[in-house]
Amino acid sequence: MRKNKIKLANCKPGGGGQNLYKIRLNYGFTLIELLGVLIILAVIALITFPIIDNSIKSSREKSLERTIDTIEEAAYRYSIENDIGYPSEQQALYLNEIQNKGFLSSSIINPVTNEELAGCVWYYWDTNYNQYVFEYDMECVQTDTEPVINIAYNEDLINSNGWAKEDIAVTLSGNGDIKYCISSNECEPNEIIETGNNTKFITTEGTTYLCASTSNSLGNSNTLCQSFNLDKTNPTAGTATFAGTLGSNDWYTTDITVNVIDGSDNLSGHSSTISNIESITSNTTGTTVRITTTDLAGNSSSRDYLIKVDKDSPSLIAKDGAVEITEGDSNVVSNYFNASYSISGGSISCTPTNTNSLDTGTQTLSCTATGGNGKTASASKQITVKAAIYEDNTGANSPELLDNMIPIKYNGSNWVYADVTQEWYDYDNKEWANAVVLNSGVSKNVGDTISESEIALWYVWIPRYKYQLFNANNGSVLQQLINVEFESGTATTGTVSCTDAVSGSGSSSETCTNAENGNWYTHPAFTFGDEELTGFWIGKFEVSGSINAMTIKPGVSNLSKRTVSNFFLAIQNISAVYNLSGDSHMIKNMEWGAVAYLKQSKYGLGTIDLDANYSGYAGGDDDPVAYKTKTTLATTGTIYGVYDMSGRAWEYVMGNMVSSSGSFYDSGAGFGGSVPNEKYYDKYTYSTSNTAHGRGKLGDALKETLSTFGSGTGGWYNDYTNFAYSSYSWFKRGGSSGDGSKSGVFASLNANGSGVSNTGTRAVLIP
Repeated sequence: MRKNKIKLANCKPGGGGQNLYKIRLNYGFTLIELLGVLIILAVIALITFPIIDNSIKSSREKSLERTIDTIEEAAYRYSIENDIGYPSEQQALYLNEIQNKGFLSSSIINPVTNEELAGCVWYYWDTNYNQYVFEYDMECVQTDTEPVINIAYNEDLINSNGWAKEDIAVTLSGNGDIKYCISSNECEPNEIIETGNNTKFITTEGTTYLCASTSNSLGNSNTLCQSFNLDKTNPTAGTATFAGTLGSNDWYTTDITVNVIDGSDNLSGHSSTISNIESITSNTTGTTVRITTTDLAGNSSSRDYLIKVDKDSPSLIAKDGAVEITEGDSNVVSNYFNASYSISGGSISCTPTNTNSLDTGTQTLSCTATGGNGKTASASKQITVKAAIYEDNTGANSPELLDNMIPIKYNGSNWVYADVTQEWYDYDNKEWANAVVLNSGVSKNVGDTISESEIALWYVWIPRYKYQLFNANNGSVLQQLINVEFESGTATTGTVSCTDAVSGSGSSSETCTNAENGNWYTHPAFTFGDEELTGFWIGKFEVSGSINAMTIKPGVSNLSKRTVSNFFLAIQNISAVYNLSGDSHMIKNMEWGAVAYLKQSKYGLGTIDLDANYSGYAGGDDDPVAYKTKTTLATTGTIYGVYDMSGRAWEYVMGNMVSSSGSFYDSGAGFGGSVPNEKYYDKYTYSTSNTAHGRGKLGDALKETLSTFGSGTGGWYNDYTNFAYSSYSWFKRGGSSGDGSKSGVFASLNANGSGVSNTGTRAVLIP
């Protein structure tokens, strides 16, 4: 059979009634064959067209899916570059916004409909997977909403006056693109907010405008301007004036009232100026008045005034008692007055300032006390100036004679009433100054002879001096000469100083500075409480007579068998009994030491040991003039010295060891609860050892004058050296007639303070 070929061709339009297909037969076909071919072709067309059509549709839908993936991918990239938040519910991101930001081409065609795609991408944050979900919705329609712009800030920074006093952080937000501007006036927003930088800061003082605008995708826009008032500068503080009387040195002398003057502020303006105090009505060394100015922004500045008020005048009173001085005496006139001042302090000025310019006769001293506030008080006092008195060449202070005291000088056989303008003592020649108080009813004139029987009280003057330390470190040293130099007036020229460090336990009783051998120490016996002394009078003999009418005289038995308190009170009574103006008291341990050291100097016996008195009488015999031939019993080796400081009887001194609790230790002294003033006795640290000599003090002849430190018989010249201890809280000095060579001016013994037959004491008189 022969094969036939079939070609299908399109017919051009406009062919009229021509056949759609032309069939060329190489061999002839029958009509039936031709019909069969046509039927076959139709069947083929019916089968293949749906397949082809479905394939085209499927291809376009896949292309649309890829396009949607591209849109959603663009939305994802947009989210990375822009702060879109983390919404838990779906939010719309419109296609034109993604296109405007350049994350997607401006025209995207739907491959299925061949139309431009619109709509939006819905997005939200999937908390289950911690990621964004993007879903494109071509049916989402962007409505024509009004653009919104918000300006947010911490409104608490703005006070009720509309001012802030610190920088303001302003956050801009809206539903479209945001622009802003910051100026001193309203301005046209022209700065584009960069992604993540939508917080702006107001930092310029004054009024600042922040304007912001936004527009939506439809081109609508909204502009908002907000003004901010900022004042970060403190105002100028106000001032004050004070109504009151201003005295000297910025002290007010009356009540004061505070008047406030407003401060100023050139920016936000003045709000208030106040004072913390309206008035001051009491004395004050310094009250701070603070003026505080606040501006309208709440900034504040203060100005302080230190106000001192003293409304009181000083007090000035002349001291009681008649004053008699010697022409040329150098005494500060202000010392004759008691001045007291209020809180402003003050000073005293006197005419004259010193008595050394006064002539003999009755003179008037005038002083004025001026307070620090300028107020004054005046007083005057009359004194008697006597003719100049004698002074020897040693520089020793002249004896200060008290009422009823008569200076005496030995003429080789008798004592005579000395002329104080003439030589009547000479410490270089071991002639210490002597003075007496006569028996009641006895009257003498200068030059008259005075017998021992006419004398009631006999004293020797111990001038103020300093000595050179020779055993400052609790060592053992043999007896030696003690270097002594007299001091002028009440001057302290020594470089050593000591203060009490007494306690209920320990190894020392004082703390000293510069206490090194070779340094000079003003003897502490010349400090009496708070008073510095030019010297003191010591009884030439032990006290005698009766407890109510004591005497100090030679050739008599000493007064004994009395407690320390009996002696103490009786000797204090001497001033009243004999009308003495000075302070009469029982000898202190340190005063004994001062006399002992002066004896050991070139002005006394020096290194010669003081002879012991083995008699029961003052001066070594019951003959009242026997002492004249027994000068080896005196500290000077001459008739002018102090007698019986070795032997005759132990002498109680006012030296007391405290108790183990550190308090006054009465033991058997009989003071009870009446503890004497501390200026009348020397205190020592407690111990249970009677050879703990380290508890002694410089100058008391208890620890420096030991040949064997720590021994009970190791004193100079083999004297007893027993220290107060345990229940024996008191000291006795000198030794008794029965102690032989153990007696001596450096001897010491402990005692309980009770009355003992071989124990007396000695009196001291402070001018």
